[in-house]
Amino acid sequence: MRREQLINAISQRIARYTNEGDRQSILSPAAVREAEELLALTPDAAGDIDVCYFVGGLYWCRWGEQGNGQDSPDFRRTIDLMVHVHRERPELVPRMLADLFDKGGATTGALRAGAASNEGKRLFEEHQRTGDRPTLDEAVATLRKAAHSADTDPERRLHNAMAFALALHRTFQLDGDPRVAGELVSWLRGVLAGKPSDPTGFQGLLVSTLTYRFAATSDPKDLDDAVAEGERLFAATDEAHLRSTVCMATGLWLQHNGNSERVAEVAELALACLAPSPVGSEDRIVQASTVVTGLMAAIDREPALVTPAIDLYRELSTSAGADSANARRGLLIALRHRYQARALPADLDECVDLGRWAVAAVPATDPAHWSEADALSTDLGTRFRATDRREDLDEAIALGRQVVAAAPEGSYINNLAAWLADRYQVTDDPADLEEAVELLRRAVAAAPASAGPLRNLATALELRHRRTGEFAALDEAQALYRRAASL
Repeated sequence: MRREQLINAISQRIARYTNEGDRQSILSPAAVREAEELLALTPDAAGDIDVCYFVGGLYWCRWGEQGNGQDSPDFRRTIDLMVHVHRERPELVPRMLADLFDKGGATTGALRAGAASNEGKRLFEEHQRTGDRPTLDEAVATLRKAAHSADTDPERRLHNAMAFALALHRTFQLDGDPRVAGELVSWLRGVLAGKPSDPTGFQGLLVSTLTYRFAATSDPKDLDDAVAEGERLFAATDEAHLRSTVCMATGLWLQHNGNSERVAEVAELALACLAPSPVGSEDRIVQASTVVTGLMAAIDREPALVTPAIDLYRELSTSAGADSANARRGLLIALRHRYQARALPADLDECVDLGRWAVAAVPATDPAHWSEADALSTDLGTRFRATDRREDLDEAIALGRQVVAAAPEGSYINNLAAWLADRYQVTDDPADLEEAVELLRRAVAAAPASAGPLRNLATALELRHRRTGEFAALDEAQALYRRAASL
């Protein structure tokens, strides 16, 4: 407590002298008593930069008033204290004193680099607290000088290199300037080429920078390089915050390389990096969202990836802070995909349940509502074909009629016609078949060059021929088949 009181008192004396010209504030015996008391309270004054700065500053002001440019006890006291400040924070030392220390050999290149590093770190920390951009720019410039100094020992050089890289990385995050990214990538690769004792921090920054740069430039080589560096980083460390950078890079890579022959190994790496992240954490949500999007982009190439995608969508749909609605829609798409591949009844049942939610979640004024309703109708019709549950077929048709009435598009018409044809074959009700034929004529008229509606109409007309013996229906069906085959 007394230390802070004395520092504050001396600081105020210097301020009164500097700002108001109050000579007595620094020349009075009380000023010297306070300064000496503060030094006496400080066992290692050389290691306390604040004490050296304020007490040395007081004696510097006293010498300026009464020293007449000559050596004096005030001047010697100033030198003894300010030399320690100069070694740590040279920017705080008056220029005349700094030049004196330089000429006297009190300042080496290593001390300059160390002082620049300390000042740059201080500025960077200030930027992190305040968000002030000019402070960040100043931190980058100061740390660049420290990092490029050749006068420091290897460990200090690595310390300076990391501090500079972090500040430059922050600049790139804010601006997305490819030139900043280029400087940072070159710098990090140069550091890694020197085989530092612990490369993992630099590798993590390189993976992150390459990933960010891809987002800014869309250069696929950056993603390839990020994944390659990420593989080395994964093998070298199990630190979650470093592996998280690899997780983001691999997830993004999968999104843009879903047809690559490497998707299986990259997906395995992505999932391994994601695994340690605590479920429900903010970082986990971001990483899982990136990875699951990548898995879904790759499932045509590697169908087995749909199962971990389903697991991640389930997790995200129940995680506070995640976009649960989007996750449930993703889960619905993934389950439909797996059902098409494996025909698991439980998957289809869940599709129906989620499909009902999806329809209810979108207002009828939104076209997406009818798209969801058509997809639910398809799930219900598919479940009917697998189980013969008549209520599913009736609901599929009822939904399909609502969809076609609201959004009479060709694909919707085709789906409704298919379910009507199915019900005709169950009930033998000609009204269903005739409705299907009329719907399919509308679909063909809307898309005359599309083979699907042509074949569907031909099939319905064949059913009419079988029911009525009408050869005109059979002739038309054969003509439609030929027309579809020619497209």
